[in-house]
Amino acid sequence: MKTKAWVVFAVLALFVTGSANTILTKVLLTTKAVGEDGKAHLFQKPFFGTANMFFAMCLVMPVYWCKGMASKRQGAKMNPDLGDTLLPDQQPDKTGPSMAKQLLFVAPPSFFDLLSMGLMLIGMLYIPASVWQMLRGANIIFAAILTVLILRRRLYAFHWLGVALALLGVGLVSVAALNSEHDTSQPGNKHAAFGVSIVLVAQAVQAAQIILEEQLLNDLAMDPMLIVGVEGIWGLLFVAIIMPVLYLLPGHDHGHAEDSRDTALMIKNNSLVQQVILMYMVSVATYNVSGMQVTSALSGVMRVMLEATRTLCVWLFTLAWHYLIDQSSPFGETWTNWSYLQALGFGVLIVGQGTYGQRIIWPGLYYPPPDPPAEAHFASPSAIRAGAFASPSPGVERPGNFASPGAAIGGRGMEEPESPKSSLSLQGLES
Repeated sequence: MKTKAWVVFAVLALFVTGSANTILTKVLLTTKAVGEDGKAHLFQKPFFGTANMFFAMCLVMPVYWCKGMASKRQGAKMNPDLGDTLLPDQQPDKTGPSMAKQLLFVAPPSFFDLLSMGLMLIGMLYIPASVWQMLRGANIIFAAILTVLILRRRLYAFHWLGVALALLGVGLVSVAALNSEHDTSQPGNKHAAFGVSIVLVAQAVQAAQIILEEQLLNDLAMDPMLIVGVEGIWGLLFVAIIMPVLYLLPGHDHGHAEDSRDTALMIKNNSLVQQVILMYMVSVATYNVSGMQVTSALSGVMRVMLEATRTLCVWLFTLAWHYLIDQSSPFGETWTNWSYLQALGFGVLIVGQGTYGQRIIWPGLYYPPPDPPAEAHFASPSAIRAGAFASPSPGVERPGNFASPGAAIGGRGMEEPESPKSSLSLQGLES
């Protein structure tokens, strides 16, 4: 049973590392180092960043092993006669797919993860970190479309209202980014249209990935922490295949799509690059573990507000960097006349996300009754990393019975239903 202090600590770790993931990624992409040509240039290596993420996911495995050993010791203390024998609820599930098949099921989502993260990092090269973070909210738009076209699930009026608001919010943020491109006071913000487009395509891929994870991984008898670690291992295998291909393909990185030799030399020649890479790996691993520990402890409103605060933290940090530390750095952001429109778009996007997830209740719209706890769905690892904590596809998360990944997969550890107070009503706060 998690104590209140532990939950508070995990939520704080989730917020800090969630913000740090975006900040450190942008810092890495805007840091200069000497490469194979003997000249200092920006570390614009998006697919290395993807490999870095997958390696960080692999770091979850030691935590999973320690968790397993602790469970065995606890079981032995409860019943010394069992020794190292697994408890009944820890026995392998022999009725489902074999472990080999379960490990193979994790491979397709890993490939989608490679594609979506690679595209997102390419987009980050051309847009500010705050815009990049906000555009990730477009995930629910594509998830809704795929839910109707592929899963054949029904969308209610409040879903479509949430999608419309999210679309409006993303549109306002995009317009602000495109017009800020022509502001000479904004550093490193060229080709914003290309960056915005690539990030939006990445959100479509990630929405498909999350839905695919639900279809393939929902019924697996695997600990969610193990799924994250295995997904990281598969991702590294895919990266090992794609990096030589990128080296052979023509491009702007010393004649290659991505020059791995130049990447290695830049890491070797710059201690700051080394430190940022190390901090990023630790941050991503901590974010994954924290997200799995506290998803069931957070109300719906808390999850929405946590993601909103994380985005604001990224924006304020980049603004402070420009005005207080280095005005010439491409990492920092300036406040322009279009920043007001970006802030408005961000607010509309948050309302859209809350509406879509039934966290903001609109009078006059029909809302289906919540699913019974036994029907709670799997919380996708990718959704946790995306900041959604559960899939954005309807039918996966209902107000009143959010399940932790462990509860959804293992059928145990289900938390008490959320209080109706976890939703906001436009008619006023419920007493």
